[in-house]
Amino acid sequence: MKKRAASLALVLSMILSFTCQAGAVDAKTETQLDAVKSILEDAGMQEKQFPNGDSDYIQMAKSLTIIGDNFKADAECTADEKAAMQSKATQIGLKNAIENGEPLFVDGVAQPIFPYTSGVPTKDGYSNDKSDIIRYSVYVETNYDTDGDGKLDLVKALVQLPRAAAKNQNNHKFATIMDARPYITGCTDNGDDRKFTYKEGDLGYDLNSLYGSAKYQRVSNEEMSTMDAAEKAKAEEWYYVSPYESGSWGDFYDYEDLDWYDYFLVRGYAVVEVGGLGTRGSEGLETCGADVETDAFKCVVEWLAKDSTRTAYTDKKNNIRIKADWSNGNVAMTGRSYGGTTDFAVASTGVANLKTIVPVAGIASWYEYTNSQGISTGSNPAYSDNLGFYCAGRYIDEDDWNSMKDVYQKYLNRIYNDQMTLNGNYGTHWATRDYTAGNNGKQIDVAKHIQYSNFSCPALIVHGLNDDNVRTKQFQLMYDAFKKANQNVKLLLHQGAHITPDYDSHKTSLLIGDKTYNGILNKWFSHYLYDQKNGAEDMKTVTVQSNIVDGGWSTSDTWPTSDEASAYANTLTLTNNETGTTTINSDMTGISSWRDAFTTASTSASAMYTYDVKDDTVIKGTVKVNIKAAPIQHPDKQAVEAADFEAVEAAPRGVDHEEIMNPDNQVADEDEYDAEDEYGIAVMRAGSNSRDALMMSAMLVDVSDEAFQSYTTSVTENKTGAVNWVGSGAEDYDVIKFKPTISKYKIIARGWIDLANPGAGFSSASAANEVRLEDGKPRNYTVYLQPNYYTVKAGHKLALVVYTYEPGKASYSENYGITIDNAALSAVIPVENGQYTATMSAVDNKYCVSTSAKNGKVTGLESSVVAAGTEVTLTATADSGYDFSGWTVNGEAVEGGATKTFTINGNTTITANFTVHHSSSGGGSSSGSSTTVSTSKSDNGSVSIDKASASKGSTVTVTVKAKDGYKLDKLTITDAKGNTVDVTDKGNGKFSFVMPEGKVTVTPTFVADNGSQTESKSFSDVKTGDWYADAVKYVSDKGLMSGTGSDKFAPSATTTRAMLMTVLARYAGEDTTGGATWYEKSMEWAKTNGVSDGTNPNANITREQLVTMLYRYAGSPKADGKLDSFSDSASVSTYAADAMQWAVANGIVNGSNGKLNPQNNATRAEVAAILMRFCEMSK
Repeated sequence: MKKRAASLALVLSMILSFTCQAGAVDAKTETQLDAVKSILEDAGMQEKQFPNGDSDYIQMAKSLTIIGDNFKADAECTADEKAAMQSKATQIGLKNAIENGEPLFVDGVAQPIFPYTSGVPTKDGYSNDKSDIIRYSVYVETNYDTDGDGKLDLVKALVQLPRAAAKNQNNHKFATIMDARPYITGCTDNGDDRKFTYKEGDLGYDLNSLYGSAKYQRVSNEEMSTMDAAEKAKAEEWYYVSPYESGSWGDFYDYEDLDWYDYFLVRGYAVVEVGGLGTRGSEGLETCGADVETDAFKCVVEWLAKDSTRTAYTDKKNNIRIKADWSNGNVAMTGRSYGGTTDFAVASTGVANLKTIVPVAGIASWYEYTNSQGISTGSNPAYSDNLGFYCAGRYIDEDDWNSMKDVYQKYLNRIYNDQMTLNGNYGTHWATRDYTAGNNGKQIDVAKHIQYSNFSCPALIVHGLNDDNVRTKQFQLMYDAFKKANQNVKLLLHQGAHITPDYDSHKTSLLIGDKTYNGILNKWFSHYLYDQKNGAEDMKTVTVQSNIVDGGWSTSDTWPTSDEASAYANTLTLTNNETGTTTINSDMTGISSWRDAFTTASTSASAMYTYDVKDDTVIKGTVKVNIKAAPIQHPDKQAVEAADFEAVEAAPRGVDHEEIMNPDNQVADEDEYDAEDEYGIAVMRAGSNSRDALMMSAMLVDVSDEAFQSYTTSVTENKTGAVNWVGSGAEDYDVIKFKPTISKYKIIARGWIDLANPGAGFSSASAANEVRLEDGKPRNYTVYLQPNYYTVKAGHKLALVVYTYEPGKASYSENYGITIDNAALSAVIPVENGQYTATMSAVDNKYCVSTSAKNGKVTGLESSVVAAGTEVTLTATADSGYDFSGWTVNGEAVEGGATKTFTINGNTTITANFTVHHSSSGGGSSSGSSTTVSTSKSDNGSVSIDKASASKGSTVTVTVKAKDGYKLDKLTITDAKGNTVDVTDKGNGKFSFVMPEGKVTVTPTFVADNGSQTESKSFSDVKTGDWYADAVKYVSDKGLMSGTGSDKFAPSATTTRAMLMTVLARYAGEDTTGGATWYEKSMEWAKTNGVSDGTNPNANITREQLVTMLYRYAGSPKADGKLDSFSDSASVSTYAADAMQWAVANGIVNGSNGKLNPQNNATRAEVAAILMRFCEMSK
């Protein structure tokens, strides 16, 4: 029986097994991915949090540590495996966190469990009810009435937070990340549209008026909850077209940082974005970094405190109070550039609930942004007024602007004059904006807790070591301040320029080793805002990316503070083995690239000394260059010997100071110097023969005989194909690497000092006192170079270069010289390890050679720096339609043919000259010779050809343009015998043919185009009868220019260089679409065709620059106009003189009230008018 029973059991078992297997054919086996999905969705996560499908589920589960690296999505999931996943989800509290609407932390970092909805309206608009992120505005009351309207200023703050944070009123569980960035609400056109100026005279403003108290108190008996405020919020509060930042490239929307912090929103942080005083939506005056701006931002931080007594309202009119009823009181500030600046500024106040800051490329002292050791390093000593006005978004709303423009005009006038008086020196104006200077220059009120230099929170400071916008000294100043306050401070230094490692506006991500930047910040914020014990505070003092390409990242426990500069523990001190003196001069003749010239050899403008590096050497900190130098103030008017010096007539001050300083108008340091961008700085002390603001510069350079890879100040991002996952429906980031450049040198660090400020040291305040310069009288200077972390490889050379001024940072109408005491010259270089001394050797002097040509090119110059007596053979080649007409050397004509050998015995600029080719008329010609191409005239259109003459077999391009109401019917080309020549239609009015033997005639036939008449675009701000109305219609109808909004042309707004390049490229029939930037193809076209060198595309274009580009486009024809009838003709720059004469002669420029106004920015109306005249002339 036992045996039979066993057999029966076996049969039943087999039947059951077969049945189960048969059933498995139809039933889906649960995979590991299926298990993950069910666990996440059962916990309350929604399908919309996984827009990328399976990959999002997997990334989420890995982030939550529900699965590990051994996870296989398609593998069958066992019961034990699923139970382990579920157990982990339960252990971390996933379901409870989602149900309770609370942030969730795993391994001490916040997790992306909150769903995301963009703040950008859909085609159906914006719905608060449908948004997973709540958005609304509050208006925080500040301590001052800066605009004098009798009420304390209100500052608008945009709040974004997960819906769960707002639903549970008074839960106080969410921390805040705050970005205080004046750009975000919309920027201005610096007064062009509203004809607003402020630089004339002295309007008598009293700066104490900024600190006004309220004459009228707001009375409030009502209060509104967060959810109620969110329900009444409209997307127009944070998403709208910025009229002065939009243009032909499309509409630009503010708030620009609306989606920059999505990574943190989905992880349970609230985000607050604030423009500040004087920006759109706020009250008060935009002051560009003054103490009242800092205090206003501090007031917003105070409103976010738990049990805050700081008042905020739901709008500016109804006095309905609102509290941050969701806030746990803890605030972190972060932001880039101006946004990083405000972080440091507010931290200086010691506001209690600011728990940490992460400033990125921020400014510690506004003085150091445009000045250095007593000298202005911008295009104008005045800067704060220009940037302040640029960010003054109240200007956008006309009624709001009219309510405060008079007081703002007086304020801007005052700070403009204050800066011009200081002329690069440090003073009260800069102390007010120096957050390392404590209470100096600032208004203090202890009772209101208004004081400065009270750093009481930790900081993670982020900066690019190739940032030449906000220079690296700024991070050193911040680091010093936190160390002095005994706060926990860390440095994160990358090889990029002026960027954030996770560049939110680009959605690109630079990995920090194997970590993401936002991941590092999440850990930091989780610790300091949510008290997570994750070890973030133990991060190494320095995390730095190597300058050695593919060298990766490293960490260090130490970084020297600047007050240790006189006694670094580890230094390489370079002394000079030369004796006697070396004299350098500011004359830049022959120097086309100061970087290439000064890093190759000593020149007339620079002295170079080198040291052979025997072992890999890590430079770490601020290099000090000690120089004993004497000025030569008037070398062109006197003997070099100081003993023979006699007082001479005072030198002119240089180019007019009234030229506005727009940051976009500054020559980018990495770009080559262009005479179009030259501005002046003050060079003479009033009532004295002693010149002021004479720049002396120094730099440390890595030099090699063989080219090597390095990163530069114009780093290019290359996408790797990898993705930085954000989670919960927020947009992911593309992982990038920096693209290196190859060169035989890399400038490690630079510094600049005013010869009239020998006492200027590292601190900004030390540059307050200037001296009277005396020729031949030496003084001791210490030039502090910008800090860096840089490895010099063994076998390279370290070069110390002392030079006069840096093109793009200064210019002078009169040359000056500097005599250097060689024996006293030294450099103290902080290094990673060791303390040693070595000697430098002077590099022999060489001469600089540059070539130039218009309507042709010069070839044959192999090196721009050569030894005396070097013979250089050059060849001039004319562009089509031009003939070589001779050479000039340093402005003097010399004899010689198109190929000529020059002997170089000094700095030399060699110019090849070309004239328009004039062909002889007549019949055919022999094969290989040039014959003419003529066109038949038509009243209903025009024909232009790219060659006035061409040889047999060459290709000729014909451009046909029909007048309004007409179209081309046919294009006929006949040869000398009357035979028809084959024509290729290239589209867009362009045709080409192969030149036959003998001359040809091009004949267009135009017919009426009754179907082409379309209604012209009308603009609400262009009225019939406006002087520019016809011009606007003309350029709009032809597609050359478009409006700036739905119905605006903005005739008084400015135009950039890139815009004009694009207009001319379109006019030439080029396809300008595509490219990395909207103007890339236009800029390349302009460079290729000699219309522009392509520098500073985003700079506002002046009238003379506009005319010069048109002149070059026209082929630089003979200029025979007269300018002497215009009262300001002398202000036309040399480079633009021929162009302006040509424009006047052809009626393209007519002037205004007897003036050409060449230096003024060209308004859109002026551009339209000039373009119309140019196009009509060209027909």
